[in-house]
Amino acid sequence: MKEKIAVIVSGGGMACSYNAGVLIGLIEKYKSFRPDIIIGGSGGAGTSAYYLSRQKKSLKNIWLNLLAGNRKFINPFRFWKIINVDYLIDEIFKKQDPLDLDKVRFSKIKYLIATTNSKTGKIKYFSNKEKKSNILEALRASKAIPIVYGRTVKIGNSNYCDSVISGHPGLSILKAIELGATKILVVENNTFDIFNNILFFVWILFKSDRFRKNYFTLLNKSRYLEIPRNVELVYLKPRKMLRIRSLDNNKRILKRTLKRGIDNVSTSEKLKNFLKRSV
Repeated sequence: MKEKIAVIVSGGGMACSYNAGVLIGLIEKYKSFRPDIIIGGSGGAGTSAYYLSRQKKSLKNIWLNLLAGNRKFINPFRFWKIINVDYLIDEIFKKQDPLDLDKVRFSKIKYLIATTNSKTGKIKYFSNKEKKSNILEALRASKAIPIVYGRTVKIGNSNYCDSVISGHPGLSILKAIELGATKILVVENNTFDIFNNILFFVWILFKSDRFRKNYFTLLNKSRYLEIPRNVELVYLKPRKMLRIRSLDNNKRILKRTLKRGIDNVSTSEKLKNFLKRSV
């Protein structure tokens, strides 16, 4: 019986340029590798969609050209919408370097986008296998960072946003296991952004008791994982903390961080052995 393989791509804002580098590296070095499941949250959601559609050139172009230094996307002086997720989705993903939605929708790979229900504090995964799924709206919701984006995203009868629990790989690992994955590759950038932590802390203070109860239960679950013995888990992340903040779109820093992801794919023996047994 063929083992089911999953790739989990974490969030982290602009630090996800490292994730982009890893996914570009996988396309370049391990051309035959195709997972059964891909799950991305927050900044890792769009990047994983372009990986699924094999748009390697687009990944490089978006991270190093279209986002780098772009004040239409990130502007710290535009306090009502510091990060313009609508610009990312409606201009970049739709027009400037469009995501190939047909490849995403009709792929044999199951692709899940992690979001947080802004009322209940629970995780919601949107899938490319749902008949009426709107991939771009799900991506918008996954990237809707509280306060700095300024609003939630309505899909169906509920509103969704980004959060620590949907951007953290923990719950997505458990979701992959629930879907039958026995081999899981986790792409995670190693960062600590005090601004980000304060932001989410303040946001949670204004949420309901119900939300906070659900949210912190899931947060603890994501941090203290119980992995079955038959599941092989491999992390690909920087050995040292990345020197990039979640809202830092300086081109030089993005280029350096993306290259670090590509280089880590080339030098990782753990990844090499994992993929050798997986392909």
